[in-house]
Formats: sequence, structure tokens, C-alpha cells
Amino acid sequence: MVFGSKSPNKIAAAGTAANGVDTSAGITLEYGDSKLAVLAYNLQGETQEVTDVVGTKGRIRLQSPAHCPERVTLMQAMGRGVYQTTNFTFPIPEPKGYPAPNWHYPNQHGFVYQARAVHRCVGAGWLECPQYSHDEVQKTMEIMDEAKRQIMERR
Repeated sequence: MVFGSKSPNKIAAAGTAANGVDTSAGITLEYGDSKLAVLAYNLQGETQEVTDVVGTKGRIRLQSPAHCPERVTLMQAMGRGVYQTTNFTFPIPEPKGYPAPNWHYPNQHGFVYQARAVHRCVGAGWLECPQYSHDEVQKTMEIMDEAKRQIMERR
């Protein structure tokens, strides 16, 4: 998503799997021109679950839980290891009955924003969401499929 619908030049993945499900992995996506995406996930261990997007002028951190954060931190580099930080908060409305006994992931009800986006696009007669195009979805799925293929192949 950071590099749009551009395909990586190279995908390298290694990880573990159980019963056909990739349960942990390290994935490197090389885009050329010194652009890399380095991803890691682990369903078996307790991880920090933050996402950092790092650039030449600082970083953007999606705070935990990164799959559906309520807090985003902009960290502008002022010098090596010195940042000016700005925090943004995006509260997720709590549904009735939250937390329900069968809810397994923190903030999973936060996907209400995606549901609202779909509703807005369908209501407007659009075939895709301008914030996340069909091309980006397709490229993301191709990357995920290739990473999983590599993980399963090494087992």
C-alpha cells in the first residue's frame, strides 16, 4: 500500500506453518531505488504489533493493535534518534455488547470503517474505493500468494 500498485522486483519469504496456515514469517519486498518493505508476523508469540513506515524525514507509526489502530504517531526526524512527535487519535465506536465472548482480536470492531467505505462506494455507484484501488488489492493478493508459496515450499 505504501508503494501503491507497483509490483516488487523481488519477494523473499521464510516462515512456519501448521495445517496449511502460515503462522509466522519474515518477508522482504524489494522495489528498487533503495525501497524495501520488511514485514514480520507471528501468530504463535506475543508481539508488539506496531507498524512503522520509515522514510528519509522520519516515520509514521501505527500503534498497537496495528491491524486496526486507534492511535497514529508522526515522528519527524530532527537528528539521529531525535524526533518531534505528533499523536493522532481515531477512536473506534464501541458496538453494543462489546466485548462479546467470541471476539478474539483487539479492536476487531474497528473494521466498521472498511464497512462504511464499502457502503459509501456502493451507494455512489462506484466499482472500487478510491482509497484502495482494485489494482492495489490485486497486487497485495499476488504478494501474499507468493510469500505463502515460498513459506510452504520450504517446509
